[in-house]
Amino acid sequence: MASLKAFMSVSAMPAALIVDALGVSAAWPTQPIASRPTTASWSVRIVPPLRCHLEGKRTGVVVYSLRSADGGTRACERAYGRCHTGTMRPTACCSGLEEHPMQHRREFFQHSAAFLALSGFPFPAFSEELSMIVHRKTPLNAEPRPPRLASFITPQKDFYVRNHGNVPKLSAETYSVKVGTIEFSIPDLQKMPQRKVTAVMQCAGNRRADMGEYKHVSGDAWRVGAIGNAEWTGVSLSEVLRKASMGGKAHVAFACHDDCEEDREKFKYGVSIPMQKAMSEDTILAWAMNGEQLTAEHGFPLRLVVPGYAGVRCPKWIASIDEQEQPSDNHIQQKAYKLFGPDVIKEKADFSTAPVVNEMPLNSVILEPIEGAAVRTGKTVVSGFAICTMSSVSKIEASGDGGKTWTPAQIKREGDSKWSWVHWSAELNLKRGDHQLVVRAFDGQGKGQPESAAPIYNFPGYLMTAWHRVTVHAKDAA
Repeated sequence: MASLKAFMSVSAMPAALIVDALGVSAAWPTQPIASRPTTASWSVRIVPPLRCHLEGKRTGVVVYSLRSADGGTRACERAYGRCHTGTMRPTACCSGLEEHPMQHRREFFQHSAAFLALSGFPFPAFSEELSMIVHRKTPLNAEPRPPRLASFITPQKDFYVRNHGNVPKLSAETYSVKVGTIEFSIPDLQKMPQRKVTAVMQCAGNRRADMGEYKHVSGDAWRVGAIGNAEWTGVSLSEVLRKASMGGKAHVAFACHDDCEEDREKFKYGVSIPMQKAMSEDTILAWAMNGEQLTAEHGFPLRLVVPGYAGVRCPKWIASIDEQEQPSDNHIQQKAYKLFGPDVIKEKADFSTAPVVNEMPLNSVILEPIEGAAVRTGKTVVSGFAICTMSSVSKIEASGDGGKTWTPAQIKREGDSKWSWVHWSAELNLKRGDHQLVVRAFDGQGKGQPESAAPIYNFPGYLMTAWHRVTVHAKDAA
């Protein structure tokens, strides 16, 4: 009962706040509310009352995201008010919920709390200041809520965290990285010419949840926040390689301190990048982020930053660096972050021949309004970011009718780094009712994003670059 009272106290939260508690249980609750597998973890997302676009009633929605034992992500959204809405495909719908309209937020939270109390779900801690959506606690994987990415530089506290294993406890005083046969301490590296690079870092699985709406994908259901733009301070990797008399082979491999376990295989994290990219002066060994010392979850005391490449190629907690003729034989390099065609299923995938994910493609995202937001009729400002480090962002367009008509967006370019994102905004005139907001971007050669995930679908859910869509409800001012 104490937990129920604590949960009911969140009725004072803003209506737009979405609360997540991911990985709250290693197994399903024992109460027989629905058919349940024996091993899974749940995410519970509470969306305060909004207007159901199917029936027009105000509803509250409890969203259950199931991460199954095979690593896949399925989801269902059950709406109170006799309607079934949501942004994810209802592939694992829950049963046994009492349906009835609820007109007020307080009533919604009371019923949500009552259901969760009966279901046996642990209650999350709610906070007005909650800014991170935690997909998994072990290993820690989290992203900021979309509005937190509205600034050109992403604060370290708002930067997404992608871990494959534990966060090693390392000391700056005793830490060193072995490059070939030479050991370099942090003070040794800091005596070399320092370099600052402003660059986006992005997980290859960013927007995986959007691809999951089209078809089942594996891995954590990242939304739009597995990305951030920061000023990184360190030393060019090429400078260090030359000090170690390296640079003549095809690849540079990195071995790290974090312990990982995937597909029942235990290993230390490791990846490699082509020597040509390693020798770029903007590829750096970084010890600071936005003028601050790296925090533990972001790689303290030293990490690699490879501008334009997926975050997986930017290892943290580096133990050693070597050059070699072949790519790393580590699990991460050989059995993950590979691209497959839309028709390939995991059971028949040939990881030995599939191309690796390195360069990140053109993409654009709506940050505000957020999914399910209530907006005023008339002129509504829609805003977000776009990124294209392989070329440049030449044009961005926004739509308020699902892509039938388009409005040119204003692009705000900051800084002079080709590795950074741009922010954009557009003013749309919305009539009363539901609207699907859409954004699309074009690169310097005039190439745009695909309309849907169909041509770019892959079962791991990498590189989701289709038009980003957000549904909102416009209503007249009171």
